[in-house]
Amino acid sequence: MWFTLTPLDADYPRRAKHRFVMEREVPLSANALFDLLGDVAQWPKWFPDMRAMRWISPEPERAKVGALRRADTGSGDVLEHFVVWDRGKRVAFFAEKMTTPLVSAFFEDYEITRIDEHRSKLVWTVAFEPRLAFRPLMFAIGPRFAKMFDDAADALVKYVKSRPS
Repeated sequence: MWFTLTPLDADYPRRAKHRFVMEREVPLSANALFDLLGDVAQWPKWFPDMRAMRWISPEPERAKVGALRRADTGSGDVLEHFVVWDRGKRVAFFAEKMTTPLVSAFFEDYEITRIDEHRSKLVWTVAFEPRLAFRPLMFAIGPRFAKMFDDAADALVKYVKSRPS
């Protein structure tokens, strides 16, 4: 069963009450890191909870603002709607729909800063609003949710380091 979430704009993470921020140095150029994040085939290789990912938007509509992508995870499936697609700098989406009822709004923001030609800084923000019924449980759910994304950020760096140059 799919649950519809609130549409969000690119500034949502700055005003969200609930968010997790993961910062990592990644041994890739800013464009290479951006391309990895945009490649649906790469996600299941590094994100521990990811089962599969695929584009919903047809080929000419992919990789830009307004594109739709589906992520199938162990925690539930998500229909992602992109609101930022700025190659080498930032990519962000909100969840249009999810198969888990925990949140009424969900947003992921990946800001990339070039360190040098072979390294980038990634600031990955996950912002959300729990549904009313789950708000009292955030003391238990929140830390598990945060750990899942923090572990994924570590796994991304480990994956990049393990790939052949």
